[in-house]
Amino acid sequence: MSRSSRAAQWLCFLMAGCVLSLFGCNGSNTTAGPPSPLRTVTSACDDSIAAAAPHATVPPGAVQAGLSATDVYIGSRGIWFAAGPQEHSWGQVVQRVRDGYDFKVAIYTLDSFLPEVTVSRIDAERGGMGNADLRPTSAGLPGWVPTLFHLSTPGCWAVSAVGSKGRVDIRVRVVDRHSP
Repeated sequence: MSRSSRAAQWLCFLMAGCVLSLFGCNGSNTTAGPPSPLRTVTSACDDSIAAAAPHATVPPGAVQAGLSATDVYIGSRGIWFAAGPQEHSWGQVVQRVRDGYDFKVAIYTLDSFLPEVTVSRIDAERGGMGNADLRPTSAGLPGWVPTLFHLSTPGCWAVSAVGSKGRVDIRVRVVDRHSP
């Protein structure tokens, strides 16, 4: 492949990433492929808690269900992600595991059914695999839904939860701190 061809592909990749970021594109899980030969661009992935919106007060009934009034809640209209007061980014809680990366986030819902959750990589030519394991507490729903997310590769991931009346979206930046 010629140098100009590679440069054109790189330019297309960057432009596509900008367009996806501009429109906040979210999709469902994507099929895993071989790692992209292009270096992953994660600097534009703002996964700070402050960047996620809308911030909310403690959801109705949440304190009775065990939520802390000092946590930060992202969401509205019946569905929220919760972050601890000491957390500054969603990627801060990601841990390396044998076959990828895991992180736990609590979802709180006012619905009597589980939210629809999607996980997709948004910064790569070929996305990785992501999934969510939702485990409601014994108190049932509405209420807490502790959720374990598993991501296959480093990069910028979009995570969305949809309930009957609302939707909440966050970005999670995964950095492999163990690679050279």
